[in-house]
Amino acid sequence: MFFQPIFLISKHPIEWETCLEVVASYLEAHAIQLHHMTTTTACLEVVTLGYPNEQADWRAIASMLEQDFMTAMSIIVGKPEFEVSSWERQQQIIQIAQGNHQAILHFEQVIVDSMGLMINSEAISHLLQPLRKQLTPEHRETIRAICATNLNLSKAAKHLYVHRNTLNYRIEKLLQVTGVDVRTFYGAMMLYATINLTH
Repeated sequence: MFFQPIFLISKHPIEWETCLEVVASYLEAHAIQLHHMTTTTACLEVVTLGYPNEQADWRAIASMLEQDFMTAMSIIVGKPEFEVSSWERQQQIIQIAQGNHQAILHFEQVIVDSMGLMINSEAISHLLQPLRKQLTPEHRETIRAICATNLNLSKAAKHLYVHRNTLNYRIEKLLQVTGVDVRTFYGAMMLYATINLTH
């Protein structure tokens, strides 16, 4: 069995037991347990018989919850583990994710985004600042879309609502300006770190 914590954060207090029923209707799970945390934050522990390879449509779930409870909702999808009540350890992820206002966050995204705090050392910041100044809003949008779709350019183009050829053109322009290829893992990570510098 696998246990996956799902953290729900509501802008306003809501009835979490009713919320559980809505979420359960979307998920194929062996069991779901609700752990109260506060009036605006709760954790669901989703139990599946196998590793949850099929990703639930968390955006649709968040949208449904927002409609049903008339409040803004964020969902943090924790890491599936063998360990019962892994949510106790993983609930630290809520503190790490503070300030990130995306509706849906996955465990690995929270960790990578928090690594941005570590790269904001003076030395790294000094190296990346010239690169950061070269990036236009279009460059930033392109980098975010490519990273958000796991370097899948077809999905990134759909995400951006542009033709694949348009995305290829944007990537070539980005490469000419920065000398960094966003299509590679290290290139994408470096550019992602650059756009997330705080100083």
